[in-house]
Amino acid sequence: MVIALCFLALPNLASAESNSLLEPSLSETEVSKLLGGNLNDYENLRPATNEEFEQIVEKSLEKMDKNPNSEVDINEVLSELNLENVEVKVKGENDFPVFTPYGVGAGSIGLSNYSRNNTNFVAQPHVKNILPFTVIDQIAGFIKGYSNVPGTNACVLQFNSYFSELKVPYGTTTVGVAKTVPHYNDDAEITIDAIVYDGGATKAVYYRAISHKNGTFSNY
Repeated sequence: MVIALCFLALPNLASAESNSLLEPSLSETEVSKLLGGNLNDYENLRPATNEEFEQIVEKSLEKMDKNPNSEVDINEVLSELNLENVEVKVKGENDFPVFTPYGVGAGSIGLSNYSRNNTNFVAQPHVKNILPFTVIDQIAGFIKGYSNVPGTNACVLQFNSYFSELKVPYGTTTVGVAKTVPHYNDDAEITIDAIVYDGGATKAVYYRAISHKNGTFSNY
């Protein structure tokens, strides 16, 4: 009798496993497309290594010495170093607002626990669900760190990491470990570009935190 009950339970276990596999979630490719890009963008434009960033800074300083009254063209610097595939952007700017606090219903993203030491800007990414007794299917996206290049109005990408949090409960959930980006005695920033996916609906959400060389922090 016990053996028979065990066999009867097996289909139920299999059904539970199948249901868990069918839980709604977006792939990294789908998240990238919803954010207006594709994975090729992230593959073709890459972060700079520490050595490459030092070369970029050195080349920029050389150009500053030659033309102290002119802003250095970051694209020219990258071209001369054969680093055209390193991602850059205008300092403090993105193709999205400073931040969008809430997405589908109750979902949001953010950064907290800012700190700045002699070498790095550090902040902890998180996702948030503000409605008690609810669960958000998924919040997923890309966290990027940028360091400013002296003599330019540009930031160079230092890291780009994908995250995906499933079944986000009520409250604040930290995403991995704190992110660290070198500031090189200048401004540095960390951005999050993500999708809140819940009940089949999607919404893009964004966040940016900037560490300024005077020791203050802002979102712009």
